Amino acid sequence: MTRTDRYLLPVALFLLLLASYVQFLSANAADKNWLLLAARMLVSGKKLYTDIFEINPPLIVWLYTAPVWISEHLTFLKDYNVLTLLGFALIALVIGISMRLIALHPAFAQEKKKQQTFALLLAYIFIFFTAPMYFFDREHILLVLTFPYVLRFAPAIARQPLPLCMRLVIGLLGAVGFCIKPHAIILFALLQLLYLLRERSFAILVSIENLIIYVLGGAYIASIVFTMPEYLHTVLPMAMATYSAYSRKLSGIYSIVTFIVIMGITFADFRPRHASPMRREVYYFLGVCVGYLAYALANNGWSYTYNPLISIARFMAGWVMLEFLWLKHDHELRGLPSKPFLFGARACGFNLFMNAVFYLLIFSSYFFTFDCEHTLSCRSDRIFMREAKQYHPHSFGMMSLEFGKGSELARETEGSWDTRFNHLWMLPKFILSNPDFTRQNQWIIDYVGNAYAQDLERWKPEILYIDASPVFFGKQPYFDLIAYYGAVPAFQKAWAHYQHAGVIDACLPPPPDDPKSKGVQFDCRFDVYSRVTPP
Repeated sequence: MTRTDRYLLPVALFLLLLASYVQFLSANAADKNWLLLAARMLVSGKKLYTDIFEINPPLIVWLYTAPVWISEHLTFLKDYNVLTLLGFALIALVIGISMRLIALHPAFAQEKKKQQTFALLLAYIFIFFTAPMYFFDREHILLVLTFPYVLRFAPAIARQPLPLCMRLVIGLLGAVGFCIKPHAIILFALLQLLYLLRERSFAILVSIENLIIYVLGGAYIASIVFTMPEYLHTVLPMAMATYSAYSRKLSGIYSIVTFIVIMGITFADFRPRHASPMRREVYYFLGVCVGYLAYALANNGWSYTYNPLISIARFMAGWVMLEFLWLKHDHELRGLPSKPFLFGARACGFNLFMNAVFYLLIFSSYFFTFDCEHTLSCRSDRIFMREAKQYHPHSFGMMSLEFGKGSELARETEGSWDTRFNHLWMLPKFILSNPDFTRQNQWIIDYVGNAYAQDLERWKPEILYIDASPVFFGKQPYFDLIAYYGAVPAFQKAWAHYQHAGVIDACLPPPPDDPKSKGVQFDCRFDVYSRVTPP
């Protein structure tokens, strides 16, 4: 180990531990919040797509039941903390398998230091270069669990013999990863195509890994078709009619630009004429990038669907850097000029360094937001939680366009969430759209109104929180949800059991030092209704 290594390795490990600590504390965020809520409802005995309305296929909810169940038995841990720990365990497993695979590569065989560098690169890709709100969410699970499969069929490793146990684990992880979202079939199909074009063989199609994926994937699809028909005839049509209307094609531009910058710096000094044992993998991983790009484009355009693509781009920066170092060493042994390869390695290293600085700033910001008084949104959440708990909501429901506060309330009070909708994600389409759309899709409004009526009659939640914020979804003015669904007769009848009990106002004005900001104006004011016996 060189003197530079002795200085850099402790720093790299410290930053990795820092990132892991932030991931552990900050896992309660974004979509994971409502997915954990759905998992908690599932564990409590409610039925997915009947008592729990979720647009994702069931696998992600099934996976999240594990941290929920563990947290119920280890009460000193929150479900999101357990989720992070399980993510670390699976990442450790994936890195261990990947090290066994990379040891079969000619450029890494008998090179313990290079193998360790490769493992450190993967740890940074999977942990450090992942924003806490997306850690072990669907795209992250896809990236992590399918990586051994991707690496197993890399050019220099594909024909290497592997122990049966390892192949079974790779197939099992791949099956879960490729089934996590329907769009992942695009990546799986492209990997088959890359192998067919390179090897001129259909061997991958009947490999043990693929057979496991076929069997488990087929069983998964059959379980949806035969045990959860509601997902196919209600949830998917509703999502296709409304959720897709809020696709964010523009939000992907930042991700595309980030990808282009990373790849541009990585390949600035790359020359196709140079040969190395790692060169075929460069082109292979470029093909994997195409697969992840197609995956993101096939989704609804939200920026997080590009996360695996950017992660693979960062991985390629590390891989190309290692290739430059191999070329430099090879040319030095042959007495040829090696300085251009040193420049290329430095460019890739600088590429990774600047990405690390960016994420270090992200992780540092989380330290300042652990104390919620530093941000308006956290202060608003604290106000809501403090006032909502005063109603002692042992069983409650919510009618809102957002979802964060209600799922956190269920976790903090251990109360039972007794309305199937976590948030009314489909409603803005009706508010914004023309009358023709509303007439064509009136069945959705009727379904939601009747679903609420059934929940109120069946579960009889003690408290209901109804969103009355000045702004909905960040841009729409106040909308009377009760009056809107009161047009559904069943809802109007069930609503007779509730009366107004108070208001929780957690809206906040702009701070004095930033008077032009909007402050907190959505997901902040709620009318509270309690259940009564009608006269």
